[in-house]
Amino acid sequence: MTLQECYSLLGGNYEDALSRLMNERLVQKFLIRFIDDPTMDSLLLAVETHDIEKSFVSAHTLKGVAANLALSSLQMRASELTEQLRNRMNEADPTLLNNLMEVYSKNIETIKQYMQSIE
Repeated sequence: MTLQECYSLLGGNYEDALSRLMNERLVQKFLIRFIDDPTMDSLLLAVETHDIEKSFVSAHTLKGVAANLALSSLQMRASELTEQLRNRMNEADPTLLNNLMEVYSKNIETIKQYMQSIE
């Protein structure tokens, strides 16, 4: 699988990622590092402990990381949750959180498949 094909499966924008990070080697490097990014775990812990402020911050951080990597589908889902939490009055909407988790899981799985294909 090529990196461009991986981005297509991710629902991402390869050309945008390439323009942000300047070359394919850096896109690949940071995409692979995304697997170890702790932001989703932080979000899930914050939701579990009913920490609305940390839930917002984590969702917003995940949105930013997804934007920087041009992971458009993930960014959109993280943005939806971020906006729902922005007023910091309500806990995370379960539907929005589940939608985000679904896209996130598919992204991680696809990145791992990409990594196997380049070994």
